[in-house]
Amino acid sequence: MTHLDPLRGAYTASGYDGVLDPKRIVETAEYVVELERLTTAIPRLHREVKNLRDTAPPSNDQILAAMLEKCSEATQPDEAGRLAQLRASADRFAYSLTHVGYPRASIQAEATPALKGLYSTVNLEQLRSDFAKLNRDDSKAIEHVAKLKDAESQLAKMEQSLADHSAFVLGCFKDCCLPLMFRGSPRAAMLSDFGLPGTATDIEIGLCILRQFGKDWRAVAACCPVPVSTHGTAISSMSSDRRKAWTKAYVAMGLQPGDPTKRKLYAPRVEPKADTGR
Repeated sequence: MTHLDPLRGAYTASGYDGVLDPKRIVETAEYVVELERLTTAIPRLHREVKNLRDTAPPSNDQILAAMLEKCSEATQPDEAGRLAQLRASADRFAYSLTHVGYPRASIQAEATPALKGLYSTVNLEQLRSDFAKLNRDDSKAIEHVAKLKDAESQLAKMEQSLADHSAFVLGCFKDCCLPLMFRGSPRAAMLSDFGLPGTATDIEIGLCILRQFGKDWRAVAACCPVPVSTHGTAISSMSSDRRKAWTKAYVAMGLQPGDPTKRKLYAPRVEPKADTGR
């Protein structure tokens, strides 16, 4: 194995030093795991809700409403139009009377629907009553609506959970404040790097930094054969208190050492021992 190359960002010893609160590394790891869970779940629920809305079978109420809407639309022409259509119908009936037998009946049958349409009205109450008598099976639509409401409820709760979780993001940072510099970049560069608008809040920037922290640690952990910190230092080489904290954080993140059968691994950095004077 070779030494871990000093890469940019989280892979350098200064990647998150002075940015995150070193005394809260366990809490930060737990915070990031929950942030990742919520960030992943919300888009999935959005897709589920959209799919349920797009594939919803029509309910009996929707079918009846559509029928009533169409039957309620104004279909009668104004007087001039009505007289014009009546004149055409009268001409057809006059023509039919110049025939006998089947030809007369055929011509009148063809002209009758248009004539009835001019002077007939739709009994909407009767339509409602008759539709109810059909007893159409509505179980699939009812079940689908229940699934949709459940998915919408889960989405609303998840979005609220993310909002509540986000409110405490600055607690992961040193002195509970967003750093003025991150990876050598000032705030304006941070906004550009994270694709955020100039109006982004400290909370929005903080969430981006912590999401990046999670990605970086997962990436560097996969490069080493033993548990390491986010910048590649072997946790076993740390002092007792730091070793305990980083071990808990490593476990909380669900990290695993890299697999040598799948990728090239690197020797981790080793934290220098304090000089005891001996």
